[in-house]
Amino acid sequence: MSRHTEGPWVYDRRGENLVGRNGVRVRVYGSGLSFSGLPDDESKANARLIAAAPELLEALKDLVDACDGNYWELTKHCNEIIAKAEGK
Repeated sequence: MSRHTEGPWVYDRRGENLVGRNGVRVRVYGSGLSFSGLPDDESKANARLIAAAPELLEALKDLVDACDGNYWELTKHCNEIIAKAEGK
């Protein structure tokens, strides 16, 4: 199974790119990452969410750890999302 590119990812508003580790760049629209004719504001919102995804995943893992076996339904749901994000 291939892994995702490690973060942090940053949304560069000037260049309309997502910029990742070691300078990896992904275009928000045009060539590369395409949002199929979505309005510009929606495409930019998608890019911000994608840029935040690695931090959101780590926060979710921290939440599961902090629950320490409590809140069974919450941790089950969080673990399902973590597995989905990690392709399991």
